[in-house]
Amino acid sequence: MKHIRRLYTTIVIGFLAGGCPAFFCSTAPAHAESPAYRPDDVIARVHETYDRVYSASGLITRIIEVDDKEPDILNGRFAIKKPDHMLVEFMGKLRYFNGYDGITFRVYFPEENRGYYQETNRMKSLEKFVLGPGPYFGNMLKLADSGFTFEITDHYQGNLVLKATPGNPLKIAYILFGIDPKSWTIGVVEYFDKNNELVSQTRFNSFRTFGNNLFIPTSVTTTTLEGGGLVVEKTLLTRVELNIPIEEEVFRIPSDNRTEWIASSVREKP
Repeated sequence: MKHIRRLYTTIVIGFLAGGCPAFFCSTAPAHAESPAYRPDDVIARVHETYDRVYSASGLITRIIEVDDKEPDILNGRFAIKKPDHMLVEFMGKLRYFNGYDGITFRVYFPEENRGYYQETNRMKSLEKFVLGPGPYFGNMLKLADSGFTFEITDHYQGNLVLKATPGNPLKIAYILFGIDPKSWTIGVVEYFDKNNELVSQTRFNSFRTFGNNLFIPTSVTTTTLEGGGLVVEKTLLTRVELNIPIEEEVFRIPSDNRTEWIASSVREKP
């Protein structure tokens, strides 16, 4: 079974394919940049906001809906710590762990005492971000950390619209980020193809706030078009604690010397 590839497809490719209505008006002409905001300043403020959070733990619920089928509901717990530590344990009919330590991404099934792993030196930066702790903190501007040009194209419902255009566009022609200039958090990310059609959408529906300066997304919806079917994945975080000490032992997958570890790749073909 291609466990890591399946996780990469359902969790990650949700950022690259979709089938949902655009939050922003994709057909609206681009406006001149707002004189009040420069792209570099906006990006710096967003990074500064998300960089204030360095660890988090709590409970997680993941709801996966495929077309009109009965949704799969997974419940568990999570712990994450920048820059590279993550452990998510899902419980239920199928209990398994997702773990990442900056060197290796692992999926472990305790009932089988079997796991699958991928060395990060074989991963692209996008894969490291989305398979590791990155998405839990919510700063998806990290996905456009190099090779993009930026411009402020519009304001929509109180959001700044930051347009990111890749220097070498392939499937994606540009990305729109909806940014709240009050909190400097990202509310919506949309991907468009060369035909100006929306191909992906990720919405950060709600945030947990701690004081005036700490934010973490607690409700996220990603829509994916996979194999001709529509996949909607919702992630909910509850009982969240931020910036707490988390011991290294918390991130250890409970395998033993009898565990069968199988090398895998997120780019494997089915």
